Amino acid sequence: MATALAVVALFSALDGAQVRAQGVVNPPDPVASLLQDETNTIEVVNALGPSVVAINVEVRGERVDPWSQILPNLPEQFRQLLPMNPTPQVRQSSGSGFVIDDELHIITNYHVVRGALQSATVEPRTGATITVRFPGRDDDLPARVVGANPDYDLALLEGVGDDRPAGVMPIPMADSDAVQVGQKVIAIGNPFGLQSTVTQGIVSAIGRELPSIGRVDVPMIQTDAA
Repeated sequence: MATALAVVALFSALDGAQVRAQGVVNPPDPVASLLQDETNTIEVVNALGPSVVAINVEVRGERVDPWSQILPNLPEQFRQLLPMNPTPQVRQSSGSGFVIDDELHIITNYHVVRGALQSATVEPRTGATITVRFPGRDDDLPARVVGANPDYDLALLEGVGDDRPAGVMPIPMADSDAVQVGQKVIAIGNPFGLQSTVTQGIVSAIGRELPSIGRVDVPMIQTDAA
């Protein structure tokens, strides 16, 4: 019995030595193992991702008494005893945009910047600021609206300065009439403030009509990209 165990142990030792002699199995090549579709997505994101920006809007309103909301029925004589430090109301919104030319003009949605504009104009409201942040940077650049089309939910921004971040290039406009159902869609944006998020889907339908978007019936391209 002892001899049999010794033989088994010998074979086990020889087998382990043989595996070590053959070398450790290498993981697959990270480039060669990518599917063609994955490679295309990575190339698109690397090329165009730096040109997709986060847009932040702040609108400061009139100063309000915080106690008026907490204790609305408190008599005036007692209200005067409370520490008064009125704070300004601040409304915030955010969205995404992308660079369209060498002058760093940026296209975004009108609803993103609407709160910062005076009614029916592109003039800024008092106390409103619009800033733009490029991927990989910590500084916010001031911007202003120079054009808007509420019916198409589009706005044009400029004024982000001449300090062009590395990798930023204008994103070319494609021919929307050439889009086909089933084509791949890559969405790059900043949902919920999460910068440079990428999702993927397909074109689900073309020519969708949504009259409620504005006064003009705009044929929409429907996608299932998150």
